[in-house]
Amino acid sequence: MQTIERPQMTADARVVTWTSVHPGLWAGQIGDDFAGLIERDGHGYVVTDWQGAEVGAYATLAEAEVALEPSRRALARAAREERRSRAEMLALATLSLVGFGMAVTTLGVVGTVFA
Repeated sequence: MQTIERPQMTADARVVTWTSVHPGLWAGQIGDDFAGLIERDGHGYVVTDWQGAEVGAYATLAEAEVALEPSRRALARAAREERRSRAEMLALATLSLVGFGMAVTTLGVVGTVFA
């Protein structure tokens, strides 16, 4: 079996470096790879990732700049998954209560018919 070693990442390879490419527009890189864009709009700074997906809107350029840092992305992903998990549990609990309510109503109607 052949073992493939994962290349070691330097500190620079984990940090997004930003370059102003046009007034109100910054391009980010992690190492040699394109990381995303920051665009100033009328309300703040909008960040898009390397695929063009919107990451979020931020009040300051400093907040926008850290939005694509790998550790920040991992924390944001974990928070999204936690919110989704909570929403799914709430939906399941709601459906269970609705089902229980329907069963009680049905039993009450059946009990009235056969009484």
